[in-house]
Amino acid sequence: MDYLPEIKAKLDKASYREKGGIIRYYAGVTGKSEKTLYRMLKKQYGSPRKPRKRTTQVPDAYIDVIAKIKEISMGYGQKERELSTELAIKQAVDAGLVPPGVLTPSTVNRRIAENGFRKKKPVSRFVAEFCNQVHFFDMSRSEYISPVAYDEQADDWILKTHPKSLRYKNKEGKGMSLWLAGLRDDRSGMVYFRYYMTTGENVAVGLDFFNRAWNRPTDEHPLNNPPYYLHIDNGAIGSSKEFNEAMQAIDVKKVHNKPYNKQAMGKIERMWRTLWQRFELPLISKHGPGHELRLEELNALVFDYALEDMEREAPFSRLSKRVMFERDLMAHPPRRFDVDLSFLASWPERRKVRNDLTFSYRGEIYSAPERYYGKYIIVRENRQGDIIGRGEDDGILFEITPFRPQTYGDYRGFKDTYRDKLQKEIAAGVMRMKPREEKITVKSDFTAPAAETVMSDSEARLYIARQLNLESYAEVAELFDPLLTERRDKESIDRVINVVKSRAV
Repeated sequence: MDYLPEIKAKLDKASYREKGGIIRYYAGVTGKSEKTLYRMLKKQYGSPRKPRKRTTQVPDAYIDVIAKIKEISMGYGQKERELSTELAIKQAVDAGLVPPGVLTPSTVNRRIAENGFRKKKPVSRFVAEFCNQVHFFDMSRSEYISPVAYDEQADDWILKTHPKSLRYKNKEGKGMSLWLAGLRDDRSGMVYFRYYMTTGENVAVGLDFFNRAWNRPTDEHPLNNPPYYLHIDNGAIGSSKEFNEAMQAIDVKKVHNKPYNKQAMGKIERMWRTLWQRFELPLISKHGPGHELRLEELNALVFDYALEDMEREAPFSRLSKRVMFERDLMAHPPRRFDVDLSFLASWPERRKVRNDLTFSYRGEIYSAPERYYGKYIIVRENRQGDIIGRGEDDGILFEITPFRPQTYGDYRGFKDTYRDKLQKEIAAGVMRMKPREEKITVKSDFTAPAAETVMSDSEARLYIARQLNLESYAEVAELFDPLLTERRDKESIDRVINVVKSRAV
């Protein structure tokens, strides 16, 4: 029995997995079975203490509050940084979201890990069926090239390589930066880039870029046609009504990516890293900081980079991007449009036509057709300043002209309204209630509508000359020839003849 204290001391120090081996060893030494040794230890020292189950005292709601604070902090700034658990707890306590003294950093870290805070969401990959089906667009600031000055004589910007991206303030004090617009074909991975000097992402830059990317003259770069779908974020360009009108006009469907989902734009975001590593970084590494170049020169260099890049392998294929793109163009012919996108981009605005057949638009007064009196119309003005109107109810397009008041003595009459007719009857002392009548539909060959009388060309010309008492039809040929090419029925000809007679009087 003297060996029991020794066994008990070793069991207390051993881990759970080692205890079985200790019992087996002493069972062989003492010649007793393992069960006998367990009974002897239990009799002398009692039952082994079971591990106490951990009880959850902190509610899940408190843990969720800290997790939300940390998640929100990771969305600030260009790079993802997480607020420390200690500061997140302090912020929640100060805001009164959790009571003080309940949470500790170790408890919170363990609980949010158990809830899957660190677990990454699975992603699924997709690729377009053919080239020019889906394009991705995005804009980003240059990482290693910054503006220095504007050359008015050359009408071009002077740039320099710089370890940090800088801003340039113009005479109005606006901060100008070097921005880069990029387009990527989803199927082949082919890219097209262009640098811009601008204060930020805006519609004017977007329209200019897509005009160049989709509608420029044929050159060495085959990416030169609009897609069926355009993936774009919900920034200044993607959320613009003007840009939306232009995309609808050329039958390109916009696809907005889900917010707070970095994987949705992963293909275009990876493109920026590749460009900075393979184009901008080698440029500053080769020439060093302070190397001067012009914006036009930089765009030529990035165009050559895109030509070199399309000789690389396409995604999920051993073919080059260029070979895959040109092969798909044979199976899926590209689309083309022959109009400037700034002509199509417009901002629709709703206006109501007043009783004088006018409406106000951006500080000016314009005229509208009589049929829209008291109704709403849709006014559109494109980026080139052209204005056009459309009826909201009938959808008919009409030309918008500035309002010009009529001269003195030149009046225009309109049909009496319902109230005008009532007032005239009251003034005349007529207040008669007409009996309700039921109309009889007469059915007879004599009341049947006569067939439309259609003349030959010579008959129509002779008829017009006689009705107008002319010596020759040639006197009014310029007026009637357009009508005779389309219609030669007597009713249409008589209608024009009556107009000519009324003007002659």
